[in-house]
Amino acid sequence: MKSKTGFVLLIGLCIAWVNVFSQNITINEMYINPPGTDVGCYVELYYPGGISLDGYSLVGVNGYNGSDYQSIALDGYSIPADGYFVIAQDASVSNADLIDSNVNYQNGPDNIQLRDGSDVVDAIGYGDFLPTEFFAGEGSPAPAYFTGEHSHSRIPDGNDTNDNSVDFQSGNLTPGTMNIPESTEPTNTPGPPTATAGPPTATPTGPTPTPPPVENIKINEMYINPPGTDVGCYVELYYPGGISLDGYSLVGVNGNNGSDYQSISLDGYSIPADGYFLIAQDASVSNADLIDSNVNYQNGPDNIQLRNGAVVVDAIGYGDFLPTEFFAGEGSPAPAFFTGDHSHSRIPDGNDTDDNSVDFVSGELTPGEMNIPEAMEPTMTPTGPPPPTATPTGPTPTPPPIYNLKINEIHVNPDGQDLGCYIELYYPGSHRISLDGYTLVGINGYDNTEYNIVPLTGEVMAGDYFVIAQDDSVANADLIDVNINYQNGPDSIQLRAGSTVVDAIGYGTFLPEEFFAGEGDPVDYPNPTNNLSLNRIPDGTDTDNNFDDFVLGILTPGEQNQPAGEPTHTP
Repeated sequence: MKSKTGFVLLIGLCIAWVNVFSQNITINEMYINPPGTDVGCYVELYYPGGISLDGYSLVGVNGYNGSDYQSIALDGYSIPADGYFVIAQDASVSNADLIDSNVNYQNGPDNIQLRDGSDVVDAIGYGDFLPTEFFAGEGSPAPAYFTGEHSHSRIPDGNDTNDNSVDFQSGNLTPGTMNIPESTEPTNTPGPPTATAGPPTATPTGPTPTPPPVENIKINEMYINPPGTDVGCYVELYYPGGISLDGYSLVGVNGNNGSDYQSISLDGYSIPADGYFLIAQDASVSNADLIDSNVNYQNGPDNIQLRNGAVVVDAIGYGDFLPTEFFAGEGSPAPAFFTGDHSHSRIPDGNDTDDNSVDFVSGELTPGEMNIPEAMEPTMTPTGPPPPTATPTGPTPTPPPIYNLKINEIHVNPDGQDLGCYIELYYPGSHRISLDGYTLVGINGYDNTEYNIVPLTGEVMAGDYFVIAQDDSVANADLIDVNINYQNGPDSIQLRAGSTVVDAIGYGTFLPEEFFAGEGDPVDYPNPTNNLSLNRIPDGTDTDNNFDDFVLGILTPGEQNQPAGEPTHTP
């Protein structure tokens, strides 16, 4: 007969065995938002005793739309016996087991998930999520970041209540070693360390790439925002005497969320002996050494970095950054652009104080040649009669940049008295834009004259709505102007950037002698019926035919469009 004590002991051993083998790998420490330029980022995994990472991946999940945006495969690696595995952005991180520049995840509100195949093993969501945004962590979000050089740390290591707001606290940077709370240091006993018998620390099973040597190459001139259509953009690098560009890349860093959005590899190229290397958008740029359409970087507030592997060698941030936006340049930002056909230029070439606002001035376009300041020309010896004196014509206004803005919803024909009219714009782009220089223009279907010209001002965030309302009865109004009460049709409304038509809608039944100034065919807009609007569904859809793109929908100013008759869902 078995003793009761032995039976209890057997059960206890079984429970212990189950607990050991059911423990998950945890995201133990995260450091992805250093002060200043993002270098030295890392994510640390923890599993005491070690385990293979075959089949695992570390995935960034965008808090804006829930999509996967950055994934690091961990196949071929193992967590060593000490329990810590460090995925580092660059070689500046101590105890790195894997170096991958993609570990510089977005700064939040966003998420990082550890997945085994498609199964989420552990996750952290961090930052202040709006109701419309996507939290894919556990419990409630952790803060977006802790001030100073502090990481998100589980203390003690591996502690997991399945609530990010509880599990992660501000810790000192301890990649590959035991987590400790902010400002707390481990107590060290003087004297030689006492060796403790135990399993040897496993060597990482995957190769650690060796970064190439770093040279002091400069982003010397930048021209990415020409007047009108973006053609002839370029970025010029400078290194007197010449040098190989193997291992280098030119990377756009989004000012809206800090993510890399456009990268040009420079492997196989060299800066020639004259010191200038030119990456051009198209063949219209003289002295081009490399033509790549991706050199048409965003207009700002944004950043461009020259990297050697994962190390930032030089950087420029340009534009007016909000406190919530991401400056990844040097010192303070340069202006977003200089008026007219002028570039951001270092003068003299290669001049660098590590402050973009000081180093870059308005220069003439000199791709592949010595930079010269705006309105200054090199001294030339006259060889003939002097040229005629030009008659001043006054300054030529710089047209606003043309963005992919859409007239997304119009409500200009309410039931009864015309009150609460509005037009909603939608911007499906990737960063904040200004509406300065844009107008909404009514085109009379009877005689093609322009009426009710509404100048726009303000800003639109990426993937967001901008509502121009007739009065303050309209929800989510960004701009109020009584002239937004356009005619009921057959008429047209155009969105213009300067004189360029960016988008247009023509609505109503046009007679042959009347004037349609929309796109494709007009959309019918019947006499008032239950206060309905004309909607693009889904938002921003555009086939360049108003008849196909717009349908009757319920009134949703500043919110996702819904067709008429669809129930309203309470979140």
